[in-house]
Amino acid sequence: MAALVGIFALVGIIVQSRLQLKELRAARIEEHRRRHQELRELSMSDPVLMACWGGLPMASASAFPEKRQFQYMHLLFLSWLTSQRVGLPTWDLEIALESVFEGKPGRDYWEFARPTWQVTYTSRCERALIDLIDRSYDRACAKGAPKSTADLLTEMGVAPVLAGIRPPPTRNGRPPHRRRRVGAS
Repeated sequence: MAALVGIFALVGIIVQSRLQLKELRAARIEEHRRRHQELRELSMSDPVLMACWGGLPMASASAFPEKRQFQYMHLLFLSWLTSQRVGLPTWDLEIALESVFEGKPGRDYWEFARPTWQVTYTSRCERALIDLIDRSYDRACAKGAPKSTADLLTEMGVAPVLAGIRPPPTRNGRPPHRRRRVGAS
């Protein structure tokens, strides 16, 4: 009888140890993700730090606003991944994805990042998120070309120039805000 109690106690200790190791690993992963996010956030405000990331799809120094958008999109998609892992509902995510893929920054990010996500995130819940993102992306592409950042900012009532984005030139080569009416003095 004493041996049986000892065996049950030993099994209980083993099970508890495994659960604690699993929780410790999850905490380490979460800490790593938090630090990674802090590094990306720092680089979003500093072109010198942004250059340290190398390999981003925009190569020129003049593309700093686009690089910041790319970094922000990465953080946004990672937050959705975390939400998926903890089991939050996806109905609001579908609405958010529809909005994100309406614009060029979201589509550019997913076009670049999709292959990496498909190889990196392979659990069942991660695959479900990638499938949801892919469906939303495909629906957005079927609707036509994405809106530029300047167009999105204008729709929100923000002057693109104030946000560091120059509007595309018109046929005569001047930005739309400099047009004069014919006959105006």
